[in-house]
Amino acid sequence: MTAAQATRHETVMDPTAMSLASVYADALLGAADAAGIDPDTLAHEIDAVAGVLAEGEGAQLLDPELLGRDARVKCVERIFVGKVSEVTAGLLSVMARRGRLSLVRAVAWQFGRLVNRRGNRQTAEVYSAVELDEGQRSKVQAQLRQFLRAEPLIHFQVQAGLLGGLKIRIGDDIYDASIGAGIERLCRTLERGGHGPSQQE
Repeated sequence: MTAAQATRHETVMDPTAMSLASVYADALLGAADAAGIDPDTLAHEIDAVAGVLAEGEGAQLLDPELLGRDARVKCVERIFVGKVSEVTAGLLSVMARRGRLSLVRAVAWQFGRLVNRRGNRQTAEVYSAVELDEGQRSKVQAQLRQFLRAEPLIHFQVQAGLLGGLKIRIGDDIYDASIGAGIERLCRTLERGGHGPSQQE
């Protein structure tokens, strides 16, 4: 990890930065509503912008020592104006003037949370020892939908060290269970509001 990458990672994790990013995300959602832009589309766009700022010429915009404010704003306009929505371009311009482009990744994350909350969606990560088949994935999704009372956005990943088990992360909580009957036990545990056999990472 380069020094610049480490800085960006620390920015996303920093509570103060995340609080400020939340303010920008709120403003972005309001601007999207006013402009009649689909929030989901805007979420993908701002996430893509964060990716551009993570490498090459875009990454230079995150270092205040390389460019002054005026040069930074001009670079943002050259790279993004006409290629992203006016709402996103406006946000980037404001952040460039204030030297806060390093917060774009955090803004994208906070904005995604707002959009998911509005759409009654919640993310979950499901780890399994082997690739789950379509039937198993559907079963996990249906049970999480029932428990969360929201549409689960599930990221399925293989983690061989589970030795045939299943691990589900919901927010900061991690639940372990075996495939099949274990999923049923997991959901019963969740419904009782308990954490069951869990481990915090």
